[in-house]
Amino acid sequence: MLPLFLLALACTSAADKRIDRTITLTVDNQTGNQLWVFDYTGCGEDDWYYVIASDEYVANGDKVSERNLDPGCYEIFVEDEEGCYAETDTGNVRGGQKYTWTLRSDDLYCPWF
Repeated sequence: MLPLFLLALACTSAADKRIDRTITLTVDNQTGNQLWVFDYTGCGEDDWYYVIASDEYVANGDKVSERNLDPGCYEIFVEDEEGCYAETDTGNVRGGQKYTWTLRSDDLYCPWF
């Protein structure tokens, strides 16, 4: 039987390796409006994943993240409370890295303005 401290060390090491193999996508909302939509998908894929639930929003100045994703390229789509939207491509993000998109009002496209 392994001593308790060796067992704890093995579990910590496994968790650290999992973190090193995953990425985090973050949207930093600096638009002046609430964000009501934050979706992402792998580059070139059709299945979108929703980060913000239908009854939630991200206030101006706040951040929202999706963690423990597989490394790679992602497309991100956001929409604010007025229906203005923006999208970006992360490029290839390697394991252990964080990708932060600081979204400003100039990044949003508002077709009716």
